[in-house]
Amino acid sequence: MMLYLTYRHWTNKVISMAFATALNQEGIPVTTWTASDQRTQTAAPRLTQLRESAAVIALLTPSAVYGLSDPFDPVREELEAAVNTQIPVLPVLACGFTWEWAYEHDYLPAPLATLPEQPTLILASAAAPDVATLRAHFARYVSPPVKPAFEPAAAPDDDRLASEVDLERAYLLGHNGQYTASIAAYSDGINRHPTPAHFVGRGQTYLTSGDENRAKADFEHAVRMFPDDPIAHNFLGSMAEQRKGFPAAIRHYSNALTAMPDNEFALLRRGADHARLGQYEAALVDLNKLLARFPTHTDAIVERGDVYLEMNRTSDALAAFDTALQIAPRHTGALMNRGRAYLTLGDLAGAHNDFDAVVRIEPNNALAHYNRGLSRQMQSDLTGAVTDYTRAIQLNPTYGDAYMNRGVVQRAMGHVRQAVEDYTRAIDLNGASAVALTNRANALCDIGEHRKGIRDYTRALSLDPGYTKALANRAFTYRDMGKIRAALQDFTAYVATLDDADERRSIQAVIRDLESKKRRWPL
Repeated sequence: MMLYLTYRHWTNKVISMAFATALNQEGIPVTTWTASDQRTQTAAPRLTQLRESAAVIALLTPSAVYGLSDPFDPVREELEAAVNTQIPVLPVLACGFTWEWAYEHDYLPAPLATLPEQPTLILASAAAPDVATLRAHFARYVSPPVKPAFEPAAAPDDDRLASEVDLERAYLLGHNGQYTASIAAYSDGINRHPTPAHFVGRGQTYLTSGDENRAKADFEHAVRMFPDDPIAHNFLGSMAEQRKGFPAAIRHYSNALTAMPDNEFALLRRGADHARLGQYEAALVDLNKLLARFPTHTDAIVERGDVYLEMNRTSDALAAFDTALQIAPRHTGALMNRGRAYLTLGDLAGAHNDFDAVVRIEPNNALAHYNRGLSRQMQSDLTGAVTDYTRAIQLNPTYGDAYMNRGVVQRAMGHVRQAVEDYTRAIDLNGASAVALTNRANALCDIGEHRKGIRDYTRALSLDPGYTKALANRAFTYRDMGKIRAALQDFTAYVATLDDADERRSIQAVIRDLESKKRRWPL
């Protein structure tokens, strides 16, 4: 029987082929999944080939072990299959990777926690592993030595091999927070023999260090080299999302899925972006496909629940959030969205409990404080609401909605000047809207600033001529100011919009009274 070599195809192809060649030349036959790209293949054929092997060699580099933190990583799938079927796993540590580094960054998931206990080979050089060491370490799994399992089409040249080593060095530096040195190492690799992996890795490091322009340029360069590169498209999609460019993000995720149909990140994010554009059925197609393969993917369950909530399928949404919380009881997204669903149903206590749970788990979550403030406001706990809105603003000083809602509560508590200040800040942050301007106008009129209030009502109506609350309140303000002609004009326009018979009769009575005054004191 042969040995099966698992490695990260995207970053370690040359290193792994050099290693496999050295083994084969010593009569130790090695096989591996030889498709063009491990990421684009379904698991079944790879795992079948693996299970027919005497043992699995795990070539572990910084980039490969970083990938193991992803439950859907192909190398992790292969290693877990070996562990679960009791096939020996033989770790080979290369390019500076150490078990200590993996533990420090929490990159070894529970199913693979026993790997450090297995016989381990440390490669001092990826290019020239020690022949005697190879024979002693692996020959006992294949007896007697046989003809090489395969011969590479061409031995990797020194530049290609050194370029991959540069990439691994860059990974290690980047994940240790040494971004400048990491970028320099990626650049060394690019100068030797550029690959999409180098540009994506350097782009990710630029992104982490805050240089979005250089990051975007590198991801786009990777796509020019390999138009369907799923990782580059995932990053470009994520960057488009941050700019609220959801159609562009969807295009990038679609490109990623062309090369890798089961790309869980792309399916999740494309589904979420379809939902943001109101394309709920398309969102459900992506999320259902993801959940068909990974039924316990809590983020996908929560996202699907959020789509149900937007579609007014509140009972389905609640069921989804409950399912997610059974899998992950501290999933703050599930708690937050279930709280929103409870608000929709009028279950204020249930909503408050969920928002409160998020605050306990994530005390610095501004949205959680905002939502808990909203639930307190709706339960008439005005002091508690102000406390939560204030905390949300402290955590996010540009949180316009928190200023707006705190202004509403401040006015209800009689703190009208503070309410005016909050409304003004909300308008500065969110831009003027008919609702915000009308709220500020109401507060201004409360403190006798009628002219300023009229200006805000008029501006609100210019933004939304159908906002009848602004029309009615301007009419009453004109009346209180003694502007009878202006009041009559607004009341006449307002009464024409009313469907409620009682309210219509009430406003008609106000109009008759104003007409009587107009005859006596024409203004």
